[in-house]
Parts: sequence; structure tokens; C-alpha cells
Amino acid sequence: MPDAVLLKPGRLDLAEYAQIQAHSALGAQIVSEVLTPEQVGWVRHHHERFDVGGYPDRLRGLDIPEGARIMAVADSWDAMTGHRNYRDALGADEAMLECRTASGTQFDSGVVVSLERLHARGVLGRRATHPTREAASSQHVQALDSHDERFSDGAANGC
Repeated sequence: MPDAVLLKPGRLDLAEYAQIQAHSALGAQIVSEVLTPEQVGWVRHHHERFDVGGYPDRLRGLDIPEGARIMAVADSWDAMTGHRNYRDALGADEAMLECRTASGTQFDSGVVVSLERLHARGVLGRRATHPTREAASSQHVQALDSHDERFSDGAANGC
């Protein structure tokens, strides 16, 4: 992905969003030689939506691999609770509310229930740090994590 898209501080236009949408299929292709076919499917489909409307293959419900449904929630949690150039991080309670709001539409409700259990145990408020990442690399990862939320109007729709 071009830096101009990954690091853009504002909303993405349609052409930029199309570039971003290509990342899940491209990511699956990249990891295909080192992961199992099942795991490659998780990478490919982690932006599918439980109610349809995701990408790249517009899968829905239980047609989305379970690992991808879990990755979707984890990726969204990370995007919401991490600081972005264009917005501050959400707190754990606020991020949990967004996930509940998207339960059954964007997300598998069973995965959200599991997330709620972790939240109730108090383990979701802590963010892992990656001291070995260079700043630019970290910005790229953050930009990819949050691409949908910059394109959409709602936080839950853009998780």
C-alpha cells in the first residue's frame, strides 16, 4: 500500500478505499507459503461481515471461517483502542460498547460474547507494546488496522 494512503490523516476516497480493500487478499497471498490453507483463509476473510457486505468475497455468517471471525473482532479491538493520527484511542469500555453494537451484524455474536468475558476479567484494557518496531513501521500497521473506520461514518461500521 502506498504511504499516501496508509498514513492519510483524513477519510479515504473511493479509489483509496479500494486499494485498502485489496490488502486482505494480498495478505493471504503473501502468507500462503508459510501458513496452512485454513490460516490463509483467516487472513483472506478477516474483513468479511457476519451480515454480508464485507470483502473480499462477501461471505456471511458461518460461511466466514471461524478464525477469520475471531481475527475480525481482535483486529477491530486493536484499531479502536490504539491511537491514530486522526483520533485518540477509545477506552476499553467504549470499545466494548462498539463491539456489542456491531454484534450479529459486523461481528459474530459468539465471538463478541467471548470478548465480553475477557473484558469482564479486566484483561482488555492493557495494550501490548512493541519496542522493537520502528516508528514508520508502527504507523503502517496502525493505518492498516484502522482503514475501514476512516472510510465509514460510524465507529462500529469501521472497526
